[in-house]
Amino acid sequence: MFADIAQSPVSGAQEKIASLRYRHQLVTDSIVDLEDRVARNTAELEKMSHSYGGDYDDYESSGTLQPDVADLTDADIEQEMDEIRELEKMKRTLEARVSGMERDLGGLIG
Repeated sequence: MFADIAQSPVSGAQEKIASLRYRHQLVTDSIVDLEDRVARNTAELEKMSHSYGGDYDDYESSGTLQPDVADLTDADIEQEMDEIRELEKMKRTLEARVSGMERDLGGLIG
C-alpha cells in the first residue's frame, strides 16, 4: 500500500499532466496554423503593397487605376490588416496559455 503512495505523490497528478500535455499540443498546433495564416496574409499584403510601389504607370491620366488593378480597395487592405492584427492577438493569447501550461507542468513534475 505504501508503494502506491510513492508512485503517485499527488492524487490525480498523472491525469492532470496528461490533460495539460494534450492541451499544450492542441494550442501548439493552433499557434503553428495561425502563424502560417499570418505569413500567408503578410505575403499577400507585401504583393499588394508592391503593386502600389514607386511605379505609377498603373494610373491613368485622370488619376484612377486602370481596370486590371481596380479590384483592390483601401477597405480591402484595411480588412486584411484588421485580420492580421486579430490573428496576432490570438497568437499572443495562445502563447500565454502555452506558457501557463508549461508552468503548470513544471510545478507538477518538479
